[in-house]
Amino acid sequence: MQIFDLFDFTGEAYDLKCRPFAPKGAPAGAMVCEVAPGSVSRIHNHAEAEAFLVLEGAGHVTDGTERRPIAAGQGVLFPPFVNHVIENADPDKPLRMISIYWMGDLAADDAAAKAGAPRDTLVFSTPPTPNGDLHLGHLSGPYLAADVLRRALAQRGAAALHVTGRDDNQTYVLLKASREGSTPTDVADRFAQAIRGTLAAADIPLDGFIEPDRDGLYAAFVADLVARLSANGFVEARRAPVLVDDAGRVVHEAYVRGSCPHCGEGADGNACEACGRPIACTELRDPVVTLTGAPARVGEAQRLFFLMSKLGPRLDVAVKETRMSARAYVCAQSVLDDGAPDIPITQPTGWGLPAPVAGFEDQVLYVWFEMAAGYLYGAARALDPQADTVPALWEAARRAFSGDREIVHCYGFDNTWYHTLLFPAVYAALDMGLVAPRTHVVNELLDLDGSKFSTSRNHLIWGRDLLAEAPADAVRYGLCRARPQGVRANFRLDAFLADANALFADVLPGWFAALGGLLAPHGGVVPEPGAWLGDHEAYLARIRGFVATCERALSPQSYDAREAADAIATFVADSRRFCEAQAALGLGGAQANYARTAAAAGCLGLAAFAILADPIMPDLAGRIRAALGVENDPAAALRFLPSGRAVDPARIALPGAIAAPRVAAGLAARRAAAAA
Repeated sequence: MQIFDLFDFTGEAYDLKCRPFAPKGAPAGAMVCEVAPGSVSRIHNHAEAEAFLVLEGAGHVTDGTERRPIAAGQGVLFPPFVNHVIENADPDKPLRMISIYWMGDLAADDAAAKAGAPRDTLVFSTPPTPNGDLHLGHLSGPYLAADVLRRALAQRGAAALHVTGRDDNQTYVLLKASREGSTPTDVADRFAQAIRGTLAAADIPLDGFIEPDRDGLYAAFVADLVARLSANGFVEARRAPVLVDDAGRVVHEAYVRGSCPHCGEGADGNACEACGRPIACTELRDPVVTLTGAPARVGEAQRLFFLMSKLGPRLDVAVKETRMSARAYVCAQSVLDDGAPDIPITQPTGWGLPAPVAGFEDQVLYVWFEMAAGYLYGAARALDPQADTVPALWEAARRAFSGDREIVHCYGFDNTWYHTLLFPAVYAALDMGLVAPRTHVVNELLDLDGSKFSTSRNHLIWGRDLLAEAPADAVRYGLCRARPQGVRANFRLDAFLADANALFADVLPGWFAALGGLLAPHGGVVPEPGAWLGDHEAYLARIRGFVATCERALSPQSYDAREAADAIATFVADSRRFCEAQAALGLGGAQANYARTAAAAGCLGLAAFAILADPIMPDLAGRIRAALGVENDPAAALRFLPSGRAVDPARIALPGAIAAPRVAAGLAARRAAAAA
């Protein structure tokens, strides 16, 4: 027997005093906790289920979706992985409770979570800057990720939409026009058309496309958003330091370059591509004017500022409730650790949306602040194409961002701080009940032959060039295999061609031929399964594993297209080996029963491939499903084809060998020019 003092607090957890008391090796942990008067626990979640049993005091508990009162004599249960908080509103008395937590069956929890149909989902890919076409680094990131995710969700019955747009008002468009001797409007129009053509060639259809007009409905909507923020006290005029060139003109974003004050890498006057953090231009080390190379000097200008600093605690909660990569979380949290910044949202330059505030008509809105409105506008137009007034747009935007629909942001790491902090801050400041997107699919940089894709150095492969010489399915598959998921990745043309040809010109034809051989003794029709050997059971387990892997990897909560593409490659190779091995079975006596099972299982594997591979290689997957007579439904991936159905794998056309000689020649010429 051991008697101990419940309130002899010996530790701290999640900002609460605590006293653990569960014996070592117990199946559950237990501790007494105290929430100090007027304080709140840190928001968190974990793999364990947890119960709070309140001993003294009263307060509120929140589980991420609802907030409810709780008092002494009551308890609350939190399932695994649910964010939760307990708060004590009493200014004088502590709230004391017992916490009990235990690890459940994670596999069962996961199965229960997947039991329901996926939610209707709006998938955003960051609108590309129309100062150039899309190269493979761009395609491998937000655009292919969003399309693969949209297709996977649609397979499972969700109403899934993919929205992107054209980010015309970036200073990079103006810089491109200056260097070309063109106009920014001409540059934006020309490259926006090229971008849409490249997306179409990659088999990436769009359900919505944001076009930022300067004097139409889009501009009116953005102006109304600024007015609402001003009325709520989140916009103010300030005179603050800026960088200027020798003529006294303000230089910012693409027009100034220096070193990041946070990590030391090269950066422009906006945000650091390496560490992702925002940069006030005057924070740059050794800043120079991009067009002249002359040092930039410090001046002063009156601009409008958005007061993010008022929202620090709310943003801290938002970051912890958002699914994102480790690097993205570190980036967002590091900004908050230094204090949410107030940011200038207007600049005295001539390209962009004019600031809709009296006295600032000669300035334009900061393009990334504008993007917060752009996403609301894009969602509203995608869900209600008939919305043709500002009030109708707001109503549609409220529905889109109500929390009932899942919204997923797909973007590159260098866009992290905008998506994790700036946009949620704008939505919170509007005070309209908008729920910021909680699921972010973030990619790192894709290198080419070991170094960064670079337009200025002509070190790249344009998407349209490779798509002209290789089928979209092969390019999509190769880019998913090379996707910079969580860490930087590398693309090599020779490795891409070898991998694509191994799949499309070797393994798939071999599988189809072996399966055709299993079906031939049955007259080319699917037989009923018969007796099962151990390797039949093992192959069925591989099919089940393949289905489970793809469903997990292509869900918003655990998106990893690279894992899904790798699973496709492994499964196709396993399926070929299985079908080739089953050729040893004869048709006489007891072997005939096993041969039937081999042929039926081989067809089941092909159907599973045609369904699960669809989000990544939709053209080939669709042709296989048509040949098998199966629907595009993941539930059918574990359903044997009806016996008696005619199947002839030899009639399914495959891409064959891929060479891409023009792309290879272009790369070689650029390497030679760089070496010279």
